[in-house]
Amino acid sequence: DDDDDVSDDDGGGDEYESSGDERIVPPRRRRPSKKTTPPPLVPWAGPQSVASTVTCRWRVPGGSTGHTTKRGGQQQQHKGEYHECGFSDSAGNRWLLYYFLDGDGPDNAGHVSLYLSVRDARELPFGWSKHTTFAMTLEAVDGKASYSKWATQVFRAAPTAVQDWGWPKFVARSELRSRGLLHTTSSRGGREELRVRAVVTVTTSSCEIDRAEADACLLAAARAGAPVDAVHRCLAA
Repeated sequence: DDDDDVSDDDGGGDEYESSGDERIVPPRRRRPSKKTTPPPLVPWAGPQSVASTVTCRWRVPGGSTGHTTKRGGQQQQHKGEYHECGFSDSAGNRWLLYYFLDGDGPDNAGHVSLYLSVRDARELPFGWSKHTTFAMTLEAVDGKASYSKWATQVFRAAPTAVQDWGWPKFVARSELRSRGLLHTTSSRGGREELRVRAVVTVTTSSCEIDRAEADACLLAAARAGAPVDAVHRCLAA
């Protein structure tokens, strides 16, 4: 029941752990960026033991897409997009928004699916991990209403990659207008849009190979064609 997951104040939100209302999304190829200038991104500083936080804000179109894409060998009315604007905190942890306007599959049709995504994950050293807490909120333009969810997740490269994580049923589309969460712009032909805010805190990050997972990481390194150094670190763990 989504009503349990609604917050009408800025700081609210419900914690999600393993209820089936969230999903790890397999890594996907990034869609080409649109011709906009994203905020400057800070290079990743490497492993950290001091928490860092960034507030990300995105505006996404609120109408249905009407496009099709292949999913599981079948044509479905579900299409996911990475937002062109990325954000980074002071430690260089970079984030993107990955969203579906009509659910990320037929079981989630009629909902907006929202995921937090690690930007440039392929450029990070093999074995990276980021212990993260984040709150994602849809905000009304007047600030009088909001809809929030929050979670704790470990994003990582191996042995099982977790580069995108979030909610396949973040909110029902029928709730958007009734709660005043669809904003009609004065420009762009009066297009409807959603305003998404994510507050992301990385408590710790690492590139260490866990000894208990060394064999699985070694297999993942071989499959990914990781550099020789990654293989040596797996063997030395």
